[in-house]
Parts: sequence; C-alpha cells; structure tokens
Amino acid sequence: MGSRPLTALKTNHRSPSDYISVAECITQPFRNRVVVAALILSFAASINVSAQIFKENELWKKCTTTTTHYILQVPASLVSAQTPGVSDCVYRSEDGEFNVEAAEQADNQPLAMRMEKELDLLKGTVTDQKKGDNWFALTGVSADGTEFYRLQYTNGLQWVSLRMTFPHSKAKKYDDWVDRIDKEFVPFAKTEEKSAIEKAATANKPAGVTKPSESPIKVPPF
Repeated sequence: MGSRPLTALKTNHRSPSDYISVAECITQPFRNRVVVAALILSFAASINVSAQIFKENELWKKCTTTTTHYILQVPASLVSAQTPGVSDCVYRSEDGEFNVEAAEQADNQPLAMRMEKELDLLKGTVTDQKKGDNWFALTGVSADGTEFYRLQYTNGLQWVSLRMTFPHSKAKKYDDWVDRIDKEFVPFAKTEEKSAIEKAATANKPAGVTKPSESPIKVPPF
C-alpha cells in the first residue's frame, strides 16, 4: 500500500495554534454569558443604590389639626383626600393605590370591647393581631385583595386610629412607607406636650415631648 500524498499530510496536520483557536471558539460563548451576567448585576445594583438614595432623600410632611391631638407624617407626594366636613388627616397616592388616614374620636369604651368590634367589622379577614396596655393593631387582606393595617390608641377619654390600605400584590412597594408612618405616628402629641410643660413648670425644668412608652409591632410580610 503506497504512502499518503504530501497534500493529505499537510491537510491533516494541526499546529498548536489551531487547537488554541478551537478552544477559544468553545469557551467564547461562555465568556460572553459571564460578561452579560456581570453587566446585568452591575445595572441591578446601581438601580438598588439609586432607589435607596431616593428613599433617604424623599420629602415628608406632617399633618395635625386644631381639634385633634395626633401628629401624622406622610410622604410629600401624597395628596389630601379630605372630604367636606371632615377635619381629620386623610391622604392618598396620586394613583389611588395607597391610602392613609388618622382620626380621633371621643370615646371611653374599654380596649377589649373596641378591639372586638373592629374584629367583627373586618369579618374574618384579619391575619395578625397584637395589643398592648393602651393600643391594638390589626393587619390582614380583604376579599378584593386590599391589604390593611389598623392601629388604635386610647388615653381613656379618646380613641385615635391610624389606617392604611394598599394592594396586597404591591405590599413590598409600600413596606417602607408603612414602617415609617407607623414609627413616626404620635397619637396624643398635644396631651403629652401639655403634660410635659406642666411637669417642667413644677420642677422648673425644660419641657420635652416623648412618645408612648410602648410601640406596636410593624406590619408582617405577606
């Protein structure tokens, strides 16, 4: 059997550079995917940082009235939703998704009775409930998918309530608002201020305003 032609030997001969080129063809798509993934992660991180900066710099405003004792703080982007004849603080987002309302009512009914009436009113939609010596909090989701948060305080003569509602499907979007509104809410600010001033006058010390000694839990994640 004769030897193979020289041309055939040249055709089948592979130099080291040929194998390197083949390896690059195999690994290049993987490298491209890694680069794309890194770019996506970097973009997502920049979005998160920008969102955090926006939250930290977001403007907030206070609401109180001459006939109520509470102080409510809400994002400045919310618009007033007060109706004629209502003096309480009522706000909503421009698209109507997020609603927050504070109200005060002269009432001396016991906490247990008030809480039971609220539970009956919400008809089994409550998913969590907590109470303290002078407050109770109810959270849940109504049949139409609206998540609600209701917090009520009493000083023995008045009840002050804080209510928030928003779509349950967008709970994460509004978690920060709910947490801050809850944290900054002062139900009997004017009463506390008056008490502090009276104590300061008696003790001849500067007056100071303090929050309630016990705060309710935050809205649980759903």
